[in-house]
Formats: sequence, C-alpha cells, structure tokens
Amino acid sequence: MDGFIDAKGWLEWAGDFALKTLYYAEFKNTGPGSEIVNRVNWPGYHVINETEAIWFTVSNFIVGDS
Repeated sequence: MDGFIDAKGWLEWAGDFALKTLYYAEFKNTGPGSEIVNRVNWPGYHVINETEAIWFTVSNFIVGDS
C-alpha cells in the first residue's frame, strides 16, 4: 500500500452507519501505507492471519470451484 493511504485506513460511509455491523479485514499488507498503528478502532475492523484469510478465497467465499 502506498504512502498516500490515510493512516486511519478506512472511511465512514455515512456518519456512523453500519460501524457496529461491518467487517473490514487486512491481511499481509506491505508498503508505507500498511502501518496499522493508527487504523480505525471499529468493532468490525480486523487484521487477520492466514487461517482466517483462507475463508475469503474464491473457492471458500463464493464456492468458486463450482
């Protein structure tokens, strides 16, 4: 991720709409904009590991093998 990425990483859609129900995840980001220290502090924001990320692959998430 390039350095122009805001340190918060994410923006609200419309005020606080869906901030308690969303699911945003980051996995293995690299580069100047990938630092997560100042990321948003929302319940639905996560930094995930490989075990969790596998669920978001095409074959698992949308049954891409079918």
